[in-house]
Amino acid sequence: MTFFESNTTTKSYDWDFFYISSTSGDLNKYSPFCVKIPEWVSFESVEFQILWQDIYSGRDLKDKYNNITKKNIISKASQSNLSESKYTKFSGIMVLRSFKKGGAFGIQITHFRINKDNIPNFAEYLVKLKTNKYEYSTWKRYTDFYNIYSDIILNNPNLLMKSTKSTWRFIQIWKSWFRNLKTSYIKKKAYLLECLLHDILYEINNPEQLINYFT
Repeated sequence: MTFFESNTTTKSYDWDFFYISSTSGDLNKYSPFCVKIPEWVSFESVEFQILWQDIYSGRDLKDKYNNITKKNIISKASQSNLSESKYTKFSGIMVLRSFKKGGAFGIQITHFRINKDNIPNFAEYLVKLKTNKYEYSTWKRYTDFYNIYSDIILNNPNLLMKSTKSTWRFIQIWKSWFRNLKTSYIKKKAYLLECLLHDILYEINNPEQLINYFT
């Protein structure tokens, strides 16, 4: 696969569109864009997700993992039993962008849940970040999105970030003043937060910022 960009240089205020060609092998064949990762794996820890992808994607690992580690991963894979009641699937969209030498990156929200382990309860959203090496899924609550937005705006004073700022302002106007855990409300919020992530993906210059937040 090859990623063809519309511009010769990446501009933070332009969306870099590309299309995928299967006529060449530039994209790593072990990339999560090429290897299908089971849904249940995304609910495990990031460390487990990386282990599973290393072992099941067909990479030449040599002695990276010992036999006991491999047996534990295989055992967990064969016994996986996802509790449907804990997570609600969200029909998000995986939006992709090429960062030239950094390869392709994609981001979306795939599920949400109500965290009842803490009082008061709160909603969490499962953010899936795809890179050319691994796929990472991490649970984030609204305050995490606030921190991500604030840090990116603060650390990128030279970027316009027009779409990102507009989406964030809309979320502030739209969101409820009080804690709302109704499914209909959380679905709408998940959609808006995913739009925010898409805008950030297209307007930042360095994908490492996303890796720092979602791995």
